[in-house]
Amino acid sequence: MGAPILEEPFTNKFTKKKEIARGLRGVIRCVEDDKGAKFAAKTIRKTQKGQNIVDEIEMEMRALNVCEGVSTVVNLHAVYMTSRDYTFILDYLPSDLHSEVEKSGPMKEAEVVQIIRDLLKTLKFLHDRQIVHLDLKPENILIDEERKIYLCDFGMSKVLQNEKETCRVAGTTEYCSPEQIQFEPLSTASDMWSVGVIAYVLLSKISPFNPAQDGQEKHETQNAVINCTYDFDDSSWSSRSAESKSFIQTLLIRAPQKRASVDEALSHPWIAEKENGVEMAAPPKIIRRLSKRSSSLALLGDQNLNVSDSSGKASDAAQEILAAIGELPSKKIKSDSQD
Repeated sequence: MGAPILEEPFTNKFTKKKEIARGLRGVIRCVEDDKGAKFAAKTIRKTQKGQNIVDEIEMEMRALNVCEGVSTVVNLHAVYMTSRDYTFILDYLPSDLHSEVEKSGPMKEAEVVQIIRDLLKTLKFLHDRQIVHLDLKPENILIDEERKIYLCDFGMSKVLQNEKETCRVAGTTEYCSPEQIQFEPLSTASDMWSVGVIAYVLLSKISPFNPAQDGQEKHETQNAVINCTYDFDDSSWSSRSAESKSFIQTLLIRAPQKRASVDEALSHPWIAEKENGVEMAAPPKIIRRLSKRSSSLALLGDQNLNVSDSSGKASDAAQEILAAIGELPSKKIKSDSQD
């Protein structure tokens, strides 16, 4: 399974309506098909600053295909490829958490709990498969009219095979973990740091590492992140629960190995789901949109696979997972159209 790849310009099938965002990796537009249905078209050039980034683009495509059917991740409907670029056709949602906070201010604590819980369930799905997102921030969490979230932009995602991956600094510095900024080994804990920052911002509308929002120099923000310098002194925290602060403190820890894992975060009293006032022993699995899976995705859906054996070597099951993630979508359609 996986989104089809079509070797033709996406404009053969879609009409451009408006530009949504433009960044280092490409441009995102709202487009419509011939029936008037809206989608988001993300176009990424294969070469940027003289470097071929096809491997990075295909990693993003693979991550989205692995997440096919996950209810809190945007759907990848199709990929259009020309000699110059790739265009992903994705779900279109008009708003994101950054826009919501900028427009309406700090969110109600109960809503933040639900958002962070859903984000953690999504990360559990990814982390169980050794996939890290590495660019978690409010702008990359879309939200619909029913206040349901959808994670997007897997452009920096990686499959961790030995937790010795390193990453260049990119994106918004306030949400990067200290190890990302200092080019240190990455792990699933890098995503967990970002969850802590997101929770802080949704509850207060300010950054923990640039609280004055005064346009401080990038290196000053980086130093604050590296030194884990933050507090809850702003007046916006006076009405927030002690549990919310405790949750953030379990994540904004300099040493990655000391941060709460996704399972530990889901079990935190602030987040843990309750039934009749009693905390549930384990959170329910994330709801899936699709019931039928390919053999590869059925394998990836196994919740009981061991990543390594007692010697630390990747287990056979883990190797199969990595092989499945590495498969490109099998359905490739060539068009007579020229780019």
